[in-house]
Amino acid sequence: MTKRKDKKNKHTQHVVIQIPDNPDGETTIFSHLWVRCVYTFAAWFILGQGIQPGPNFFVALIMFSAPLLMDYLKFNPNSKTRKIIRRLGIGSSLLWIGISFFGMGDYLAWSNINGEYGITLSGEHVLKNHLPIESFPFFYIWCSIGFSAFLTGIDAVVFKSPVEIGIRNHIKDLRDSSITNAELEG
Repeated sequence: MTKRKDKKNKHTQHVVIQIPDNPDGETTIFSHLWVRCVYTFAAWFILGQGIQPGPNFFVALIMFSAPLLMDYLKFNPNSKTRKIIRRLGIGSSLLWIGISFFGMGDYLAWSNINGEYGITLSGEHVLKNHLPIESFPFFYIWCSIGFSAFLTGIDAVVFKSPVEIGIRNHIKDLRDSSITNAELEG
């Protein structure tokens, strides 16, 4: 509640800011967007630390992307921008989960070319000899996974809470009423 003085009647008027229901999906303390952003960036940095060849990376990758997929599936935003973010998040999470399953199923293998780790198709796969590159460097994979982390940050910035919407509507009402008063006085 805020107070303002009415110049004509010289008395204090109480203004109540109404906070509407959240039109763009509900959050709880466990699914707050900024918390998700922070832990996703932390997990992404940890995922890039001390990579060793083997299935552990693929297990870590599925542990990184499955919670994001569940977060994106559990809300249904109303704004067009957040719908796009949700679709991109679901798509990227499914991509990483798919890569994880292929890696854990021995369809993907680790390679070490000139001291740089990468991922390639396993030795028995029919497409292995027909790929344009011998191995996809891990650095590029890690940067691509970072897209998921950055997407959580974008989602947190784009989201408008009910309090922000209430304040925006209050400011708009104040602006509209001051324009109307100026027109009446002028």
